[in-house]
Amino acid sequence: MCKQADARRPVYLRGGVVMAWMAGTGIFVMLMVLNGWGAAQAESQELSAVSRQDTQAEFLSACTILPEVFPAPVLSQSSVSPVRGGELRLQPTIEDYFDAPEINSTLWISGYSNDGYPDVPSPQSIGGVLRLDANYLRAQQPFGAEMPVRFFEASARFVTSPYPVAYADIGFYRSMPPLRAMTETSSIRLFVGQTVIESELPGHMYVRSKDGLFSPSAPPTKDAIDTLVGNWGESQAEQMAALDQFHTYAIHWDQSETNYLIDGSPIITTPLGLSKPTPHAGISTLPTYVFLYSQDPTFFGGGRSPLLVDWVRAGAYPAQGSYTSCIQDAGEAVNWSRITLSASVPAESGVVVESRTSQDGMAWSDWNATSAVASGVTVLSMTNPSGRYFQYRVIFSTMNPAITPEVEMVESGYFGAQVVQVTPAATFITPGDVFSFQATVLDANGEKMVAYPTPVAWSVVNGGGTIDSKGQFTAGFTPGNFVDTVMAAIPGLKPGNATVTVGNAPLATVQVCCEGKEGVPLLLSAAVEPNPEHPPLYFQWDLNNNGEYNDATGATVEYTFPQEGDYPVAVLVTNSLGFTNTARTSVTVLNVAPQITAVNTNSPVAPGAEVTVEVLATDVPGDLLLYSFDWNDDGEFDVIAQPSNRALRVFDAIGEHNIRVRVQDDGGGEALATVAVRVEQHRVFMPLTLRQIE
Repeated sequence: MCKQADARRPVYLRGGVVMAWMAGTGIFVMLMVLNGWGAAQAESQELSAVSRQDTQAEFLSACTILPEVFPAPVLSQSSVSPVRGGELRLQPTIEDYFDAPEINSTLWISGYSNDGYPDVPSPQSIGGVLRLDANYLRAQQPFGAEMPVRFFEASARFVTSPYPVAYADIGFYRSMPPLRAMTETSSIRLFVGQTVIESELPGHMYVRSKDGLFSPSAPPTKDAIDTLVGNWGESQAEQMAALDQFHTYAIHWDQSETNYLIDGSPIITTPLGLSKPTPHAGISTLPTYVFLYSQDPTFFGGGRSPLLVDWVRAGAYPAQGSYTSCIQDAGEAVNWSRITLSASVPAESGVVVESRTSQDGMAWSDWNATSAVASGVTVLSMTNPSGRYFQYRVIFSTMNPAITPEVEMVESGYFGAQVVQVTPAATFITPGDVFSFQATVLDANGEKMVAYPTPVAWSVVNGGGTIDSKGQFTAGFTPGNFVDTVMAAIPGLKPGNATVTVGNAPLATVQVCCEGKEGVPLLLSAAVEPNPEHPPLYFQWDLNNNGEYNDATGATVEYTFPQEGDYPVAVLVTNSLGFTNTARTSVTVLNVAPQITAVNTNSPVAPGAEVTVEVLATDVPGDLLLYSFDWNDDGEFDVIAQPSNRALRVFDAIGEHNIRVRVQDDGGGEALATVAVRVEQHRVFMPLTLRQIE
């Protein structure tokens, strides 16, 4: 395996406390190490203790806690890859990281590539990297119609400077390498490195797809779809420099098309020579094999580069898989409430964490699932009963056989028990009455611990009554405020307390002086039965029926109700001990009729001229006023309930006309008035002019 630079320095301890020197800082650090894996890292954070796994060794170490119950981590259709130090992922059909020096013969067939060099050494794995030098690996397992969607992915390096790229292929190929091929019907999907740049494909790398009959005598390009890889420009030197590095080469192949990717992105295509655009059309029903191939030996023609492969994965991922961890031990009952993951979760895939706890390692809680894990670092809350022992499992899922989520780090932690909380913290009890208190254990983060195993010891420390072993308090007959008298204690934890006030609530009534009228202040008063030992201290009123006693204060208040109706009112009375009581009643508020203050007209008018009548009226704010007009005062209104206070009328008859007006509000009140309008025939007087007649 090609190791990446890793600045982590794991702490290999079983448990306890260790002093560590941080190089270059001059600082000592104390690390609390959680009992668990033989090679797990643990570090002090805001949690009481944390355990971290982020390497292959840590994910796969044999269990040291309760090995008779759970001897080793369990992988179900999942694997632990050494890539990036270590990662959990779904397990594909074929997977090899070449960590062992011997080639895995259950996975691969190997042999020489070139008939001119049949005696080259077998493929070698050196330092976790496969080295192919004029030889090849071909998967034992063929793929065909039974796996219509498949993928190939490998970390490979085609060039070792200063030597040029050899003819090298990675991807899917036929049953035998190119120079030893035989006639067959099959499919190929390949990344191809070429030493000599050809005019048809002028670059050091291209991709090729081909389906159907293959004959060794036919030209390689016959029926093939070739695309030049343009990721590194047209300069041969730049291409060689890029191929002198490890890249991740991937092929995604389904029933109708194939996509080629480098380092997670589709290849950049270059329309030169015979190069075709991607994706490549094709089928996935013909036989094919995972294939890693180097054609020419490193000593050929002044030197060639070997093909180096760090790892390869191919085939299809299962729809679901899981990893179940070893058991962790906190040494006592704690709240296992936090788990942090660093993950990559592509679209169409998912990761969920489940966890469980136990107090004795035998009886376990149900598995409790967290919310979904997102790409990046995700901190999740767990809802487990408190327990000494803890275990988690990571569940992977995918809807695309070519895609898997990956988890690079899992960090689990807990908060230890810290304090006993009594609820309620204060209560009021009538002498001789019984009240039940509840005790809850809170962890160092203030979160509730469910099913804490140690029972609570109840006691009364400042008088006021007695309490039994279940938290049931019986009040005494001496009134008073007994501060922090109820205590709930567990050895090693801060005890909890509650205050009890023993006494009687004041008895109150509400008195209303009379029926109210809308818009008119109404007097309300509260009466309390006298209690010289604990007189009432405070009166608070709820006058708008919203359940909040904040509309007025005092034993006697005035309040104006804006509209007629029945209004519930209530008063909250508090005495000197803090006891409260409420009294309620209903207030009837009557409507106040409108008042007409003036009726204005433009009288007198001539026959046939318009008469304007304008009514001025007042009422309580908020009442809607409607206006009616009876033009001949016969008791029948001609204009009825209009919102405008002005109306027009024409009279032809000369004389005085009585007009009745009415104003009504929306509460049923009304006011009436009469006004006289005079209609007159106006006379026209012509001026007299005297003229002398000659």
